[in-house]
Amino acid sequence: MTSFFPSLLGLPILISGLMAQKVPEKRKLWMHIAVVFGLLCAIGGTRFFMVMSKDDVSGYAKGSMLMLFVTGAIYTFFCVQSFKHARRNPIVEPTTDASQKKDSETTNIVQNITYNISDSVVSGGIDSTIEKN
Repeated sequence: MTSFFPSLLGLPILISGLMAQKVPEKRKLWMHIAVVFGLLCAIGGTRFFMVMSKDDVSGYAKGSMLMLFVTGAIYTFFCVQSFKHARRNPIVEPTTDASQKKDSETTNIVQNITYNISDSVVSGGIDSTIEKN
């Protein structure tokens, strides 16, 4: 019966995946929780290497530990690859709200002034209007 215990470690991964879909603003948190449980699975599965040559441990328990190690390691590997991909390719959501658009335009003006000052070149006057090309 205890050889089936590792299958219960999939429940927190399932729950955190569902919560990541239900609460998109907390997706990063829930996915990090999921990868922690994947890592715990891989670490727990390393016990297989300690008991693989022992005769007093059943074949089911050995197989369960091996599967826990393999699936936990593969899951953790793909989670890390996903995190790297998400970091390199962030999703930029288009803004439709007028106040958010105004904030981004103001940010661009401040950045342009900063770049000009850092290059020791300030040209033209500082005006609060934005000319559209």
